[in-house]
Amino acid sequence: MNAFQSMAASTNRCPVKGCDSRGHVNPSISQHCTLTACPAYRDRTGQPCEPDLSRVPLENRQSLQLFREAQNALASDTEQDMLAHWRMLPSEYQVEQVAIGNALLDVWYKSCLPTDLACVPRLSLTRHSRKCACRHPPGVEVYREGQVSLFEVDGRHFRAYCQSLCRLAKFFIRHKTLVEGVEAFVFYVLTEADQTGCRLIGYFSKEKRSLLNYNLSCLLVFPNHMRKGFGFLLIDLSYRISQLEGSVGSPERPLSDAGLAAYRKYWTRALLTRLLEHQGTDISVRDLSQETGIHANDIVSTLQSLELLKYWRGEHFILADKNRLRQKLSACLSTYMRLADPACLSWRPADYLTGGTA
Repeated sequence: MNAFQSMAASTNRCPVKGCDSRGHVNPSISQHCTLTACPAYRDRTGQPCEPDLSRVPLENRQSLQLFREAQNALASDTEQDMLAHWRMLPSEYQVEQVAIGNALLDVWYKSCLPTDLACVPRLSLTRHSRKCACRHPPGVEVYREGQVSLFEVDGRHFRAYCQSLCRLAKFFIRHKTLVEGVEAFVFYVLTEADQTGCRLIGYFSKEKRSLLNYNLSCLLVFPNHMRKGFGFLLIDLSYRISQLEGSVGSPERPLSDAGLAAYRKYWTRALLTRLLEHQGTDISVRDLSQETGIHANDIVSTLQSLELLKYWRGEHFILADKNRLRQKLSACLSTYMRLADPACLSWRPADYLTGGTA
């Protein structure tokens, strides 16, 4: 039980001066007993609402005072201020769980949130849906296979959504840093439709103009959808979009250990499948790169790990014995890998690729 819950249980009254505990930030609820649910505390007129410390148990007053100081310091809501003063909050005032549909996810890492959310112990999509009419991500739907869809969301046109997505991702990615500057990125959000709308599965982001030809900057599959093949689906879609762009790509470095393992499995399957389909006598690394969208350096490192590449007299030679390729591919197929159906992809170049306004 956190300090807010302890305070509510002991007094059953809202600690804000002049508040009679009637009303709630959620219009469908008639009463409240916590700061985060108090309409007066979140007054839209901007009038300050001071908690009445005399109505707060003695053991909770010090931590509540720290929260007030942090809350006041965050008036500007800049990213730097939020990060600095968010650290002032006691652990009981930081988000511990995220509820997405029927899934209740324990957060893995801390995330920097706006002031009105920094002290909520649980973020709930259901609660948000009562106030928001949107039932799918903004942007353009570029892929649909059954109930699964992929939406392309431009960080410039939907800045607030992309920032919120990054803050949500920070709960599950240790080194996630991007919140400001989302205008330079495009986000591809994977969802699964049900009777209430499109539920988040995961997403990947990419720079609009990458000098190093990165086709993926960040990838996340939420914990309740892990081990279902969706990570491989996002990777596959990133390469298929690169091919439609007429380019080859590679994920942004450095890769985590788990990220490298996932990519290695994907590269292995894609390359072995293409080599088995090849009918000619010779095929080069450049040919494989153009046909798969995978960068030549990634092809070389993958084939070397499979002992299918030989370097002789300044050139790479692929050892494409069919029986050996089938043995390697059979071992790779033991891992479930969900791949995209090209017929379901309706992606078209966006303005930032065709010379329009970015």
